[in-house]
Amino acid sequence: KKEGNEHFKEGKVEAALKCYQRALNAVSCDLSKAGSEMRLSCHLNAALCLLKLEKPKGALQECNLALRIDGRATKALFRRSKAYVGLGEYNKAKEDVDRLLELEPQDE
Repeated sequence: KKEGNEHFKEGKVEAALKCYQRALNAVSCDLSKAGSEMRLSCHLNAALCLLKLEKPKGALQECNLALRIDGRATKALFRRSKAYVGLGEYNKAKEDVDRLLELEPQDE
């Protein structure tokens, strides 16, 4: 994951995405809290990469996986709303924004 973060900072989005995917494979069987947190972080980072690569369908899938880990993950909801916009699914994007405002009303 750390290597992916470095690639992302350098603008190497595809390389970063591959690192996050490798990290997900490495922790896929780790059912500990730390493993769940790592998977959540990697799914969120992969979603961000996919949004930057203009691949909203993949980003949507990553966000859904993140939300299975933590249904209140605001970054996942925000990124999923962006993915829905990229797919032209504006009503679903609005639902996620509304949910975000419920969870974080001060972040309007």
